Amino acid sequence: MAGGRFLARGKPVSLSGEPPRGRLVIVQFENMDQLQKWWNNPEWQAAHKKGEQYAKFRDMAIEGVSP
Repeated sequence: MAGGRFLARGKPVSLSGEPPRGRLVIVQFENMDQLQKWWNNPEWQAAHKKGEQYAKFRDMAIEGVSP
């Protein structure tokens, strides 16, 4: 995954409040620069665009999450 690693993949279970619908995927990168490099990669952008034909994505990033 271009320097990232999957931390979680699957259907979330809510303990309180409305959970996200469908699958949730959490990928960890060493830093924001590494994330941006992966995100802006033309191969990833093409794959993401293809995926948008079949699914609705909400892509987010957050800094400061420890392993």
